[in-house]
Formats: sequence, C-alpha cells, structure tokens
Amino acid sequence: MATLNESAVWEDGIYQLEVSDPVLGGPGGIANRQAEQLANRTNYLKKQAEGQKNELSEHLKAANPHTQYARKGESYTKEESDGKFPDKNSV
Repeated sequence: MATLNESAVWEDGIYQLEVSDPVLGGPGGIANRQAEQLANRTNYLKKQAEGQKNELSEHLKAANPHTQYARKGESYTKEESDGKFPDKNSV
C-alpha cells in the first residue's frame, strides 16, 4: 500500500469529483486529488502551528499579555478610558 506525497502548501480549493471523471488512482490520479489537497492543507497548517508554539508559551508566561484591556481591579474614568479602549458600539 502506497502513501500520498504531501507538500506543506495551501490549496485554494478542493477538487470536486465529477460524474464524467474516469476514476483513476495512483500518484496524480483523480481519485486521489481531494485527499492530496486536504493532506497538503493539513501539512501546511501543522507547520504554521508548530511555528507558533514558542509565541504561545511566551504569551502564557506574560504577566499582562492583553495590554489593550484594563487589568482586573483597575478602574478608569470615562475621560481616561476614551481613546484607550474600543467604543462598545464598534465591537
């Protein structure tokens, strides 16, 4: 049993088998096209996620990773918060 060749590339679309397509297997065969495209996407996303591991661990270690929000226990007057936080109607 052979395995599909995978590439770490984003496939813009997934081929839809048509009624008129001759069902051919093997490398490049139309019956394997969807599986190859999905495998490529999965491989691409896996590489992207692996590249983010360090950033996520740094984010989790940060004392205040979301500086755009008020910290728990802090309060601001309306004048202080204007311009610092998004308008509630725009969110």
